[in-house]
Amino acid sequence: MLSRCDVVLVGTANPENLGGVARLAENFAPASLALVAPRVRPDDPRALVVGRVGREPLAGARVWATLEEAVRDAAFVVGFSARRGAARPTIALVELPALVRQRAPSSRIALVFGPEDSGLATGDIDRCDVAVAIDLPGALQSLNLTQAVAIALWELARPFDGAPPAPRAQATRAELDALVDHAARAFAGWFRDGDEGERQRVHLRRVLARAALDPADVRALHGLINRGRE
Repeated sequence: MLSRCDVVLVGTANPENLGGVARLAENFAPASLALVAPRVRPDDPRALVVGRVGREPLAGARVWATLEEAVRDAAFVVGFSARRGAARPTIALVELPALVRQRAPSSRIALVFGPEDSGLATGDIDRCDVAVAIDLPGALQSLNLTQAVAIALWELARPFDGAPPAPRAQATRAELDALVDHAARAFAGWFRDGDEGERQRVHLRRVLARAALDPADVRALHGLINRGRE
C-alpha cells in the first residue's frame, strides 16, 4: 500500500521536520515526497543533517505551488488534522487502512499534512476526501509533524489479513475536479454563490470520490451532462 502513497507536506517551515520526514521515507518507502509552498528549501543544511540517510527523497521531492496541483494524479486524498467539525468527514487513524483498500484498492493515494504552526487550513481540508485524526490519550492532541507522519505511515505499513483487492482503474482527482467544474457550469442555477456554492462543490466532489468511479464512468457522466443541456 505504501508504494502507492505520496506524502504531501503543506507549508513546512522547520528544516528538521523536513529532514525527519525524508528519513521516514527511507524507512517506509512511500511512492514520493511532495512539498506544497514550502517555507524551507529541500537542500537546507539543517534538513540535510537530520535527513542524512534520506537525502535521496529530499533531492527527489517535487515542489508545487498549490495542493490542487500536488494531488491531481491521486484517486484518494487523505488529510491529517486534529481539528474536528460536523461538516468534516473525519475518521480515526485505525480505520484508514480498510478505507484505503475500499476506496483506492490499486490507485494513487495522497497523504496530506499541514504546517507545523497551524495545521491544514479549512480550504486544504476541503480538497481532501476524508480527514484523519490521530487519537491521543493525553490533553495535548496535536503532534509534531515528523511524529504524525511516522505514526500514519506505520499504521498503513501494518500487515493486513485477507486477499488483496483486485486492481482496477480509478478516476484521478484532476478528472473528478473537471467533472465537478463541468456540472457547475452546466447547471449553474443549482449552485449558489460564495461560500455556500463552494461547500456544494466540495460535497459533490466527495460524493463522486466515494463512488470510486473509473475513467469510463467519468466520461459517461460528462456525456450525460452534455445531453442534459441539449
